[in-house]
Order: sequence, then structure tokens, then C-alpha cells
Amino acid sequence: MRSFDLEIQFGENNRSGGADFICTGSAGKFALEVTTINTSAMEKHTWMKNNQRGIDGGFYQYYPYLYQKLVGKEKQLAPYQFPGIVAIGSFHGESLALFRDVLADEYFNAFFSDLLSGALVHDENLKNISAFLLIGFGCNGYSIMGFLNPVIAYLFDIQLLPDVAFRQITETGLKDNK
Repeated sequence: MRSFDLEIQFGENNRSGGADFICTGSAGKFALEVTTINTSAMEKHTWMKNNQRGIDGGFYQYYPYLYQKLVGKEKQLAPYQFPGIVAIGSFHGESLALFRDVLADEYFNAFFSDLLSGALVHDENLKNISAFLLIGFGCNGYSIMGFLNPVIAYLFDIQLLPDVAFRQITETGLKDNK
């Protein structure tokens, strides 16, 4: 966050909890809650080994449990009267492949609770999460994808994170279940 010229303050305290950080920039501020997906969970749920050397192809999928990660962090962002973001990182050896644009639409589903019926039903319990970030860490760098929540308590100004490509579902997308 400092690379975006944001002022960072610790937000969490032992008694009342709260977000990990409060980030402030020229376009406003936001609460930032940070978490990771451990390597064994990524292997188990994506079917991709941490070290792919010597593995000839195979099948893998996106990490399917982002909804649970968001629900677990929502209470920490609820007390704030400004936008809250959840940053989810992974140090899995293939996280750059698992958190890439080709799979972005799969991750966007984390804001919706009823996908089995085929309808995009937004989960009102997540309204305090204005956006989430997926951060894949590799040996030579990292990648960040951002996802804007379609139904929020506080609007996040993406100018605060200018190098992050954010995805947002449109009104038409919600209406047409796309």
C-alpha cells in the first residue's frame, strides 16, 4: 500500500478488534483487512501443486472459498464509516497463474450467495466490504486483481489504488445474471 503513496496506520487493537490498517490518500481513506490462503488449502481446493516441476499438464480450478474468507472478515470492517477492503494473498508457487485475469469472473462470484439457482443474488451481509483484492506472490514479483462489490455501504474510490485493475458488475449484468 505504501507503493501507492498511501499513509498507513494500524487499525486493529486487542480490545475492540477492527481492520488491520487504515490507509489514507489524496482521494480519501479506507480500512484494509489482510489475510492469506495457505499453500496446502490452495493445493487441496485448486488441484494445483505448489511446485509444478515435473508435472505434465493436468487440470486445475480457481480457489472456490473466497466467499467464506469475505464473511469471516466483514465484522472487522463493519465499525467504519468509510470503505473497507479485504486483501487476500497467496504465496502458493502457482498463485500468479491461479489469480489471473482469465479466471477473474470466477472470483467475482464471491459477492453472491445463491449461485446454484443460476441467479446472481447479492449477499447483503457483505455490504461493508467495498472491494476485495487477490494478490498472488511469485519469486519475481506479484499480481493484484481488484473486485468492486455491487451493493455497498461506502463507495471505494479506485483512484486510491491506480495500478490495480478493478472489475465491477454492471446493473445490466445483475439484471441479466451475467
